[in-house]
Amino acid sequence: MRAEPSLRRGQHKINDRSPIAALIWLVAPVPRADAVISLAIVLIVAGAGVAVGYQAFSPEADASGPGGLLETTEFWPVLQAILSQNLAAALLAFSGVATAGLSTLFGISLTSLWVGASFHAVQVELGAAEVVIRVLPYAGIEFAGILLAATAGLLPAVVFVAERFRYAPRQRYTYTSSVPGTLRLFLVAVLLITMGALVEAAVIATAHP
Repeated sequence: MRAEPSLRRGQHKINDRSPIAALIWLVAPVPRADAVISLAIVLIVAGAGVAVGYQAFSPEADASGPGGLLETTEFWPVLQAILSQNLAAALLAFSGVATAGLSTLFGISLTSLWVGASFHAVQVELGAAEVVIRVLPYAGIEFAGILLAATAGLLPAVVFVAERFRYAPRQRYTYTSSVPGTLRLFLVAVLLITMGALVEAAVIATAHP
């Protein structure tokens, strides 16, 4: 019960900071700095992966736009295929909860490489303007969900390390105590991925009747 005032003070402080970090703190109540560090690491790794994947793609390769690699363009089969692919990526990103963040770093690197190469491929086929109009609305939501899953997967390891350097903390955090919050954060990520998949499936089904 004595921890509640400090939690409220922490909540008041974070409301003046990054809204993304605030969301992470509210869903998975860990120190604000730990949430920011976890998110920053994920964004740096993902940004590097996207850049490398984009540069590594060969324009001479077979480029496929939305729906180009699917056997069907009907809404429900497409939705199932998209969800299975993106949720698998999110689970790999989140699995760092059990591996001290190592599988999270591997998973988000792999996914980001694929995203960068895929973005370049679609840009070659459709053009930059069409990518912004047709692809980014759902791809941004889906990738944000995967990044959030990766942030959750990395968070317990960040909490564990940061706790060793915290000076006179009001409340102690441990690796295991942060895990329940990361599960809630992962559910938010799944919700974002599902929303993006619904939009993507609708776009594909409409573009390929």
